[in-house]
Amino acid sequence: MSVESKLKDIKTKLEGMADSETKRDMLARTNEHLVQYDGRDKIVTSHDVWEEIKDRPTIIPMPTNHPKLDELIKGFYPKQCIYLGAPPAAGKTTFVLDLMERMKDYNPMFLTFEQSVEELVSTIKEREQEIPLFVTPRYKKMETIHWISDRITESVIKHDSKVIFIDHFGYIKNDDKFYSKTEQITATLMELEVIADQLDVAIVTVVHINKISPTDIPTKEHLQGSAGFDQQADTIIMMWREAYVEAKETKWSNKVLVSVQKNRKHGQNGSFRMKYTKDYKFVQDDDILFEHENTGASSGYDNFDQ
Repeated sequence: MSVESKLKDIKTKLEGMADSETKRDMLARTNEHLVQYDGRDKIVTSHDVWEEIKDRPTIIPMPTNHPKLDELIKGFYPKQCIYLGAPPAAGKTTFVLDLMERMKDYNPMFLTFEQSVEELVSTIKEREQEIPLFVTPRYKKMETIHWISDRITESVIKHDSKVIFIDHFGYIKNDDKFYSKTEQITATLMELEVIADQLDVAIVTVVHINKISPTDIPTKEHLQGSAGFDQQADTIIMMWREAYVEAKETKWSNKVLVSVQKNRKHGQNGSFRMKYTKDYKFVQDDDILFEHENTGASSGYDNFDQ
């Protein structure tokens, strides 16, 4: 059947429908302009897509220079959105600073909303550390998704930034109106996807988790708005710093568990152990034993490192 015959058949069927806005919209779309339409989102075959992209250069991931993390995810890829979740006091911001230092060749950008840039660099100096080189807005005027998009665009144009770090997701505001928090989270996740795709950058965003016991190991289901993250994220990485209770006070050890719990690109999940050193670095240490392993007690995560 020719295209013209198909259009005529569709119009005949639509004319039998009761008059409605839907019917009028569909009739308007069955005119000749659709036959001639040649826009970016036109309908093509999978073979057409392959012919278009087969000669493009292979996309090379940007290594994080954490050996086990790179073994699992191969590094951060352009156009990806990666989410890092952890409980309070796990060292999320310090881990981000560590990643930026390791990935300095990619001119990282840091959007820090939980504290000012001045406070952040002053704290680093007070620790007698070297300040990792990153680019950032001088002042935070707002945290709307549109402002964030503009600042990332500026960073890409002026500094050739390839990887963007955001701390944290909960501060991002959306100008659109939503019926629920879930809708807002999903819309913001999709906006970040568009930014990453259009600007060809990897976006790594810190995410807070729902309140759990400090001694419980978090999973991706504990992310605030977890269903949206599980659906939209390219990669989900969870961190847990071992906590224990002493004299009714929660304290933290220097033992850290990092787990890849979603890996859309390669499908390989897994975890590894790191030591949080006195100079605020994260060093892989496969010999670490957590307290429940030392005592032989069951944690409910006996196969967590598989």
